[in-house]
Amino acid sequence: MILTSAVLPDDLAGLAGQRLFTERADVGDLAALLDIGRRHSITGIVHLAGSVPWPPGAQPPVAGARDAIGSLFNVLQAACDWQVPRVGLASTIGIYGGVTAPGPLREDVPLPMTAGHPIPAFKKIGELLADYLVGLTGIEIVNYRISPWGPGGNPMSPFTAVPQLVHAAARGTWPGCAPVTTASPRLPDQAPATAVTPSTVPRKA
Repeated sequence: MILTSAVLPDDLAGLAGQRLFTERADVGDLAALLDIGRRHSITGIVHLAGSVPWPPGAQPPVAGARDAIGSLFNVLQAACDWQVPRVGLASTIGIYGGVTAPGPLREDVPLPMTAGHPIPAFKKIGELLADYLVGLTGIEIVNYRISPWGPGGNPMSPFTAVPQLVHAAARGTWPGCAPVTTASPRLPDQAPATAVTPSTVPRKA
């Protein structure tokens, strides 16, 4: 497995150089991304970075949107060049915002065409592009509608109070909730915008 991230998680450090290899790459730089495939035999991609203009307002609106969508296209272009059979893209449960259907939020529930935050907005764009490209590329592209809470999640989420409440209940403490907002700055432990995690096996000499 290759992690294109600047920081290796502590629980994976024992695999470094054996089953796990790290590479630095910016998904906005297609040439640098493709160069990884010259050093390793890529068998699949899990793209966990946010192909989103982030933080909001850091770039001119059109340029930021172009770069964000372009980074997603770069990952998918790499998948085509490497001929991987499967790509996983990090989406978000935030795309369900505004859904009024009763009951569980199923994957086939109709979604609003609007979004109150750039993350679900660009994740919806990514899902639509993935659906379009599946039939044309022959690659299986799966969207992971990830929640902001769970094991290893950030206990002080700026988007929902659930993690704070669950952590407090488990520890028997009073919750210290972070303000819920629609435009929060990136938190220190969030993945950088250039992270992408291609699943690989080392190429034999």
